Formats: sequence, structure tokens, C-alpha cells
Amino acid sequence: MKRPFTLLLLGSVAVLLFTSAPLVRAQTLTVLYAFEGGSNGGQPLTSLALDKKGTIYGTTYGEEINGTAFALKPSTGGGWKADLAHKFASKKGGKYPYSDLILDAKGNLYGTTSNGGAYCTDGCGTVFELSPTGGGGWTETVLYDFQGGTDGENPWGGLVFDKLGNLYGATRYGGIEGCCVGSGIIFELSPSAGGGWTKTTIYEFTGGSDGAQPNGDLIFDGNGNLFGSDLGAAFELSPSASGGSWTEKTLYTFPGYSGDGFYSDAGLTFDSQGNLYGTTGEGGTYENGIVFELSQAAGLWTETILHEFTGGSDGGIPQGRLIFDKQGNLYSVVESGGDLSCNPPNGCGVIFELIPATGGGWNEDVLYSFTGADDGANPCGGLVFDKVGNLYGTASDGGQYGWGTVFELTR
Repeated sequence: MKRPFTLLLLGSVAVLLFTSAPLVRAQTLTVLYAFEGGSNGGQPLTSLALDKKGTIYGTTYGEEINGTAFALKPSTGGGWKADLAHKFASKKGGKYPYSDLILDAKGNLYGTTSNGGAYCTDGCGTVFELSPTGGGGWTETVLYDFQGGTDGENPWGGLVFDKLGNLYGATRYGGIEGCCVGSGIIFELSPSAGGGWTKTTIYEFTGGSDGAQPNGDLIFDGNGNLFGSDLGAAFELSPSASGGSWTEKTLYTFPGYSGDGFYSDAGLTFDSQGNLYGTTGEGGTYENGIVFELSQAAGLWTETILHEFTGGSDGGIPQGRLIFDKQGNLYSVVESGGDLSCNPPNGCGVIFELIPATGGGWNEDVLYSFTGADDGANPCGGLVFDKVGNLYGTASDGGQYGWGTVFELTR
């Protein structure tokens, strides 16, 4: 018998701090929901979106089905109410969402599916919109079906709006080298006056110094330039003054040796001075990934490594995008390391903070080490803040039913 899609309030989990960092502060992790697998979804791989009412939105990859989109709404008097917003039940509507969701001003949700759609044997992926209905449900509209080859294939990253309401994203494969082996593209979707959306490819990766296979979310600066990262590089795309074309600039190419990182899958984050921050899932002295900063001087960008993960108590293999708090500290998750008794010898991942040190450098503070029990394991998506500074995220595995969790970290 299928289990109902019910909210599981599992209470607070005692913090486990396995870290050599000098700064340790008490944290409380609360599991808001435990995924049950099957028709209710499981294996959340991305970060979350919060609306103004505090509702949490996200997706599950769901190996047993084609994936889901879900909502968790705060209940009066405490607790959370779960809503299965959409089940990706057919190839036509897309399947296996691997991206974050974003919201527009009307409360519609937008995202991508890595497979499914009208083209290719297993589908080359889609861009979709979920619109709330008056009766409390949601309606899916496929905005675009990728066709493979030069059109692009398999969007894994999320979307971003520009000021005019156009959507931008990336496909991991496709482009100039053809279906299934291409290095990926950056695309724009523009709403048409008579309805529907028009897709334009604004850049095709070559697999050379510009890297390949973009996977993370894109971000805009104040001048309308796009920034992102891929397996081998960090890049900028600038629109021409006359419109209609974009120019790519490779900001930094990761050399791929142990003293530096590579596979920058999570995307980039700006600080208030215009410096860029990101992570790589591999490389570094310990081959467990790094946190880096890219700073610009006289038109040239220089990389500074802020932290090299050892794979031990400080964690390893960062996959989530970095976020800043108001004090200039950085936060994210890594999917391994931490408590090495969990899934030995790899560990089940940690939530971490990087704090600028007096006199230069950064100190890492492990805020939470996952145990692989009710709290979950292997967080892959990034974190988001609520209005009062609490952190929300997902663990892709573990939990009461073994299919991952949604959690809150109270600071």
C-alpha cells in the first residue's frame, strides 16, 4: 500500500561537532520532512526556494518515479503541512528535475528537468512552469523541449530572470559538438507577445579554455552581465549594446591539478565588492574540493583558495552554492566527510561556515555533521536563509525512510 504524502515532524537532532575549527557555536538541526520514496518522491538534490509567506519549495529527483515538486507550508501554531505540488508522471511533461525552483512575482514556479520532453529517446530535457490554481493545486506548462544536438541537451542547473522577464539557463550537453557529446550551451527564453516562449542559444561551450558542461545556476551583475561556472572554468557573458548577441569572457580556467580545484558545478556568488566566490567538487591538496574567491584588478581575475577540504571532520566534496550572511560569512554544505563513523570511511556530509579572519584568511566552522539517521545524509543542494537568519536545506539520502530530508538549522 502506498504511504500518504504526510508531514513528518521528527523534532530536533542534537548537533554533532566533529571539527578542528577554533570557533564552535551551538546549533540545532530540525527535520521538517522525511521523504518516503515511491510515488511521494525522494532524493532531493537541490536547494530550496522560500516565498514571502515562508512556504518552502523544492524538487526531488526520485529514482523510483520521474521526480516531484513539493511545497512545505508553515502551519498555525507550529509544524508544517506538506503539499505534493506536482508529480512528473510522463516523459512528455519532463522527468528527473535536477534544478532549483525559482518564483516570479505572481507565485509561479520555474525549473528544468534533465530528461523527458518531446525529443530524443529518453527526452533531452525541458523548461517548465508550475502555476497555482484556485483550488489549491498546480498546473504544469512545458515552456520548452530541448531537441539535442546544437539545440542543447540535459539542463541540470536552475534558471534566472532578467529585469525584462526573460529566463536564462544552461544545458550540460549539446551545442557545437553535437548530441550527447557536446560541451553544453547557455540559453535564453523570451515570452512571446501572443503567448509561448522563444528560445535563443547565446553561447556554445567549446570544451577548451572556456570549460564544458555547465551545471550550476547563473547570476546577473548590476549591468546585465551573466556569470557562471562549469567543469573547468568560471565565465562571464556580456550582451552587446545593440542587443541580439553575447560575448563570452573566461575569467579563470581551473588547471586540474592537486594544488587547485576543478569541477565547479555549483555556480558563483557575488560579495558586495563584486568579487566572486564558488566551490569545486574535486581537486585541492586533499582531492576533496575547495572554496575559492575570484577578484578582479585591471581587468584580470585572480583566484584565491579560501579553504581546502580534507574529507575528514571538516567535510569533503562541496556541491551546493555558497551564500553570504549580513556579516560577510559564507555558508554551504558538503556531501561527505564530517562524522566518519557514518558511511565509513567517507562520512555523511556537513553544514559549514567560513568566517573572515582578522589579518586575512578564513576559518571554517562546522555547524553540523550529519549522522545518516533521522537527520539525513549527503546534502548536495545549497542553503537558503529565512527572514530571521535560520538556514534551510535538503539531505539527498537518509532520514526515517532513507529517501532524504528537508531540514532547518537554527542559529
